Amino acid sequence: MTQDLDPSSSYGNFRAIYPAMSKPFSTYWPVLKEILESQGMSWSATYGLDEQHPGRSVGLSRQKIKKLSTKVVLDLLGLRQATSARWVDMQADLDTALGQALSCLRWYGPMIGAKFARVIYTDPDREALVTQQADSPTIKLLHLVLVRAIAAATTVMQERSESVNILLPLTLDYCALLNYLRTTYPKAHLLQRTAFDSPRYANEIKAYYNGYLPIDPFRDNSWSVGGRAPSE
Repeated sequence: MTQDLDPSSSYGNFRAIYPAMSKPFSTYWPVLKEILESQGMSWSATYGLDEQHPGRSVGLSRQKIKKLSTKVVLDLLGLRQATSARWVDMQADLDTALGQALSCLRWYGPMIGAKFARVIYTDPDREALVTQQADSPTIKLLHLVLVRAIAAATTVMQERSESVNILLPLTLDYCALLNYLRTTYPKAHLLQRTAFDSPRYANEIKAYYNGYLPIDPFRDNSWSVGGRAPSE
């Protein structure tokens, strides 16, 4: 099984052990909050980041959410092609937090549009947008993709301050998408991914990552804002 755990990377040096990207998800929120406040933005007024009301709706329709999920992929691609942001595509040292975060951002960011397309799609019989059944493992996987993209972007901004103006808007769009998932699928923590959520493979997976498991808010009980465990 472990031979399939690593995604194949176009950068040729993707590796499994990324300590900077293996912390509890809740540890990245204070960093993002500090970045927001440094830009004169209100934490509580930002969709998806309200610690007092973490379950509120992002105020976006299903159609707008679907468009936003495509927009974030194109925005990241645009950054990678822009002369002013070539550092997004640079080969940073993978022994550093910056290098690990950039690698993860480039890997998880492009997945968002395709995963959302499976969660929110057009019913050919009704020609209307519908949402995936609440018991689909894709929903849980999409949560993981988004939180890892958010954590990666946050770490890049922390390590490279000049990237804030470029990455913060993208990160906030990620947060809006995540909040939509939290409010639409509040039982996502109950879903089971084949093998990865099975106790049978737990020790094998942990050993493969040398103890530095990729960010998983369902495992560390920080999938809800503020580190609160999901409620039944």
